[in-house]
Amino acid sequence: MNKLFHKKVDNSQNQENEKINFKLRFSNFGSKLFGKTQNLARAIVFPIAVLPIAGLLLGIGGGVAGILTTQHPGAVGAIGFFNVLKAGGDIIFANLGVIFAVSIAFGFAKQSKGVAALSGFITFAVMSALIAALFIPHSITGTDGKEHLIARFDPWNLTDHKPFDDNEIANSGIFKNVLGIPNTLDASVLGGMLVGWLVAVVHNRCYNIKMPKVLAFFAGERFVPILAVFLGIGMGTVMFFAWPALIKAFQAIGTGMGKGMNLNTLKDGALNGANFKPTAGGAFIAMFFGITERLLIPTGLHHVQYTPFWFTDVGGHWMNADGAAFSGAYSIFFGQFGSGLLGHADQTPGTMFMSGRFAFMQYGYPFAALAMWKLSRPENRKMVAGVLGSAALTSFLTGITEPILFSFLFVAPWAYVFDAFMAGISFMMAYLFNVVVGQGFAAGFIDFTFFGIVPHVMGMKTGFYWIFVAGALMMPSYYFGFYYIIKWKKYQTLGRENSQEATNLAMQATKSSLEKNTKDAVDKITNLLNGLGGKDNIVDVIAEDQILQATLVDITKISKAAIRLSDTKTIKIEDKKVLITYLNGAQSVVNQLQAKIQQAPVSNQNNPTNKKMKTDLNRLEAIFEGLGGRDNITVLDNCATRLRVTVIDLTKVNDDILKSTGAIAVVKKGTAVQVIYGLDVPNIKNDLAAIWKV
Repeated sequence: MNKLFHKKVDNSQNQENEKINFKLRFSNFGSKLFGKTQNLARAIVFPIAVLPIAGLLLGIGGGVAGILTTQHPGAVGAIGFFNVLKAGGDIIFANLGVIFAVSIAFGFAKQSKGVAALSGFITFAVMSALIAALFIPHSITGTDGKEHLIARFDPWNLTDHKPFDDNEIANSGIFKNVLGIPNTLDASVLGGMLVGWLVAVVHNRCYNIKMPKVLAFFAGERFVPILAVFLGIGMGTVMFFAWPALIKAFQAIGTGMGKGMNLNTLKDGALNGANFKPTAGGAFIAMFFGITERLLIPTGLHHVQYTPFWFTDVGGHWMNADGAAFSGAYSIFFGQFGSGLLGHADQTPGTMFMSGRFAFMQYGYPFAALAMWKLSRPENRKMVAGVLGSAALTSFLTGITEPILFSFLFVAPWAYVFDAFMAGISFMMAYLFNVVVGQGFAAGFIDFTFFGIVPHVMGMKTGFYWIFVAGALMMPSYYFGFYYIIKWKKYQTLGRENSQEATNLAMQATKSSLEKNTKDAVDKITNLLNGLGGKDNIVDVIAEDQILQATLVDITKISKAAIRLSDTKTIKIEDKKVLITYLNGAQSVVNQLQAKIQQAPVSNQNNPTNKKMKTDLNRLEAIFEGLGGRDNITVLDNCATRLRVTVIDLTKVNDDILKSTGAIAVVKKGTAVQVIYGLDVPNIKNDLAAIWKV
């Protein structure tokens, strides 16, 4: 019976261990997946950053040229000038696929990013050429006596046995001229992203490859562009057979969403948005996407969410009178803007990711900042007004909400939930009012003017005035919502912290967020140092894979908002320790932080540890005794917070004696001993070294 009982216990223990192992494996998988997706989100931002100026050139150039052509055909010079502007923007939208291929390859490459970007271009070009060649185009003489190209090999019957230049085939949105390659499949943004990702995977494995001496010239980085040619051949073959099915699936999804939101007004060569009729189901769909997009902001994954709606057939498909095709809500808006057509712009699935943002970013966030200022302590209000006032103006003019968002995100979670809900209301109102205002960089007043008011004045109705109506709802909602949530939950938002030091840190974090990417920007490691409470607050810092572990004197002095500006998404507090996750590894961050700590001045009067650690001869002799005597030491060194010693006999090391000298902890491994003293350790090491051999 005893054996049987013990066996059951063992089985139970094994099952428990298996559950723990499964949870760990699942957690690791989730972390890796999150890291990859986050890298994708960052890489997507590169090409998106160039689209505002391209949209401006295409919209204003094409729109004005269209008006002049119909109303002032004699103004040849002016028409030519605006057509040049249009061409400058049109070339970007016509080559989004290759731009994304280069960008994703660049963003995912770990080293030699320029080589990866070149390889992405090569792969995309070869792929496009191979797809066109696989149709085996053949010239025939048509009934009109002209030469036409037909496809001899068409497994999906995409051409329906008609010439490529037949109106129905040419306007199907399936075929496109890519990089001067005619009659190839339009892989567009998604195809470019797939190419860029695959090139980056191959590049990261092969950029430092070794070769025999005979082939040494082709080793290392030079090998990757060579592989890119063959990768393009393989991708072209796969895409030729698989891509048509994906196109049809996207079109079906877009059509389904269009029906659900009653957005089936698109008509090639015309603006048909005036016929839109909202539905209750469509309003809730728009609200759902508004809420989820806002909740994804801290992770950076919101870019991944809206990209299919902006740049693929999921967001609709439209052609202008010249036969140029535009896929996705973003491309369609600027295509219609640049067409010179009159009428109301069309909503498509994805328009809400532009129009829905303006009301809460321009009018909601500044009033959230006003509520936080109102609730700050009287002695802090002047300082808070300066920082939040700048952040509110930034949100209104540019639509950049991060400085305000990260001032309350970590300290007022219910305010963040309320913010996401109001973003959903903003999306829903834009849908119901048929607002079709485009977005360049972000949904601020600058974009509102160029892509809402200007198109409307030029004849393409956008319904921009309804944003003022939605804004009128956002202002009191955000003010009273934030005011009562912060007061009810007693959140320590900016200026309400328990100590002046905590307030200063929070202010510093908000200012750093506001100055990000400007000439006044603070580097990431400085933000991390400030977020940990400064040099005097740090006892020890180590790296364990992706986690930076900092032991602090006073845990209440940390600022999560400042720490987040060091490019981390996960911050965990355990007693006097802060665990910060860096998806690209924590060791390099620790090295940079230790270097920054060495450079930073120490304030002895603010550091309680330093008060106890005045190095005197008796203390130094006690340290030698704790390490087993002078003769037991072979190496004496230090890092930012630790005395690093190599000893001959580890058994002679006495932890109790070392701790009596002010050591916080003693770490031993092999013959290596690390004695953690904190930031005064350089002085201790120098004093020890001075009398070591004496």
